Amino acid sequence: MTAEIPEKFWGQFCGTLNSQRVLVDIRHEVEGEMRLVAQGASIRSASLDETSDACNNIITFELGSGSQHRVLEPTRLILRKDKRDVHYHLLEIPAESGTTVLVFHPGINLSMLGTFIIR
Repeated sequence: MTAEIPEKFWGQFCGTLNSQRVLVDIRHEVEGEMRLVAQGASIRSASLDETSDACNNIITFELGSGSQHRVLEPTRLILRKDKRDVHYHLLEIPAESGTTVLVFHPGINLSMLGTFIIR
């Protein structure tokens, strides 16, 4: 099952991720090549920057290790889960800079995300 977060709520979703206590694996795929960015990392902060460049939105994930992953010009935020599970374990972000996939451990509950998700 999937749920998509409308663009007008991306900033709010990033704020919600900041309050979660989850670990993530982050993978980044560009032109069919997958690279592991982080494994078992905590998200120190997630933010949407809509002002740094008039043409580009940027989502930045600051990790507990001090590193960061930036997603340049995201086009969608798609949450995925198994039908039987109440938790979303995967966030897929197709973007100009490639596709970023975050795998949450444990998953995040829809009720924790608020009412801004389209199913």
